[in-house]
Amino acid sequence: MSSLLLVGKMNLALKSTSMEEIVCGVFTQALVTFLDRELDTTNLTYSSLLNRLPPLERQHPQCSSKNRTCALFGGLVGHPVTFGLSYHDGKYRAEAGKIHGVVKGTLFAIHTLANDTATNLESLVFEAVLIFPHSCILRQRSIDVIKFEIPTGARVSVSSWRQGDKVLKVFIGSPHDGVQSIEDIFSLVDFESADLVIHCTGEGTLQFERLDPLMSKYAPVLCNISTEPSLSKILQGVSHFNFHIYRCNSKEPLQPHVKVILHRLTQSNPNQVLEQPIYAPDGHIDIILITERENTVFASSKATADINGPFYRLTVTNESGRDLFPYLFYFDPSDYSIQPLYHPPCPTMEAPLAPVHATNRSSKLKVGYGEANVEALQFSLANNITKDVGFLKLFMSSTYVDMTGLKQESLLHGVHGRGFKMRRPPPESLWDTWTYVIKTVETAG
Repeated sequence: MSSLLLVGKMNLALKSTSMEEIVCGVFTQALVTFLDRELDTTNLTYSSLLNRLPPLERQHPQCSSKNRTCALFGGLVGHPVTFGLSYHDGKYRAEAGKIHGVVKGTLFAIHTLANDTATNLESLVFEAVLIFPHSCILRQRSIDVIKFEIPTGARVSVSSWRQGDKVLKVFIGSPHDGVQSIEDIFSLVDFESADLVIHCTGEGTLQFERLDPLMSKYAPVLCNISTEPSLSKILQGVSHFNFHIYRCNSKEPLQPHVKVILHRLTQSNPNQVLEQPIYAPDGHIDIILITERENTVFASSKATADINGPFYRLTVTNESGRDLFPYLFYFDPSDYSIQPLYHPPCPTMEAPLAPVHATNRSSKLKVGYGEANVEALQFSLANNITKDVGFLKLFMSSTYVDMTGLKQESLLHGVHGRGFKMRRPPPESLWDTWTYVIKTVETAG
């Protein structure tokens, strides 16, 4: 497992200068100073490290690879996703806004450095009062009488989302001890008002009847659900899934200017058996994805998917005049998992999608390209199932934001997403033999 930390900026030309003018080790010094100050690094990830470092002149640290969310010094990271916090003109601003799902009244908790000597602020709660696309203004709740000074370097996490009338409404057909409504996550209601109806179908198994507009149309029933680890925990995850899949910007400012195409891939070097396979669009199946309708792709059963694909890639096209940062997620209704397909590596990088005027043509980002050693997209069907459905959701922003908080593992005990995964196209299986002729002759003498 590895993750690449890169310092510098690709489009900055190197300057010819004398050795006396060179300042070396700026990033290293900042890194060592931070690590020396931070007593507890168990929850520090590669990517969060860069968010904690101070701005560095002519230094643009970046973190790349799928392991960027792993712990810097090994181990598991279980802390909540945190957002930057700044203080200007008497106001606190958090780097979380409408694109994250923040609304007026969203509650935030304060996170300080592990060795900070300030008063314990974990019980201090802030609420969002003014919301912008990528940030929000916070104020201390009026019920918190005591005022605290927030130390430099503190960050915030969402402690309570405000879903209002969009909160998940659940009807449970048979009594379940310990399942109670959780404010702004899910509420127990009567059958007529429910988005989700839960039926008991056997010893320890349940059936979900999904009545919300999207699921009732495409994935209305989910069977054989175990109540482990707990039904309340499962419902919290269902609420997270529904909350993010329904979020949108009603103004749709970028809708005409962004296009997503799904390409089926074929191996471009089939005769090069000693090389890793390289895949490219076959030119026959290029699907322009359209919202609010089914976009059909072909898939193999799980029994054969690992052998013969098929594999796909996505191309996201920017035809606007703005720098754009795309965030792609796959929502799997078979287990309520949310898988990130693409997340820009770090805030210091250039926009993955440049504006049209910068290149005089539309800018494109390829996801799941299928080159050698690069993961392609693969859809599959469970055995004895001929069709299935999942949801691909694209968030687009004009600036970098941290959307890692959307990710969610499978909620259901013993169940893993059945419809989609990213994997490297396997190399062709090889075998060979060598037959040598050994001639035996009598020695002379």
